[in-house]
Amino acid sequence: MTTDPVWHPLREQIVTELQVLVRNEHAAVIVSEQETETTTMTYDRTRRVGPWWTLARRLGLVHIEWFPNLRFVQFTTSKREDTVYAECVGSTAWDGFIDITPETDRRLRDLGWLSPDDPHYFDYSFGRGAPMYRIDAPKTEIDYLADLAINSLALLGLTPQSPIAVETTQ
Repeated sequence: MTTDPVWHPLREQIVTELQVLVRNEHAAVIVSEQETETTTMTYDRTRRVGPWWTLARRLGLVHIEWFPNLRFVQFTTSKREDTVYAECVGSTAWDGFIDITPETDRRLRDLGWLSPDDPHYFDYSFGRGAPMYRIDAPKTEIDYLADLAINSLALLGLTPQSPIAVETTQ
């Protein structure tokens, strides 16, 4: 686990946004590497969008043509449930979007992430085999989820000095 104090400001920002999320004031919280290239997505036309492509795809708003190599963790919840659904960018080994070494894959799983080949994995939008790591946690586990985000981003090679954005959707 990352205990380096330079991560604390980002961790506290994530905790704050997750607190708002579990009060159902946000639809999603996305913690990601900031874009350095244009992401192309289509919905009757080509447009530039942020790293929230997964949520947009789930809502059926866009057809994805190209995926950037963004490293991210994202969270969403439902007013009807006491669960936070978390996702982490997936490995190209199972149709995800970035190359993840077997060692990093093992360490992400050690943090608690499930991969599409795990028998307990189920994505409520895509069913089995969605190309991302997933975990579901109670809404009361905000500190755990913030630590999970920080440790996952660190395993994926980001540092506190990396251009990291915390975005929310309404």
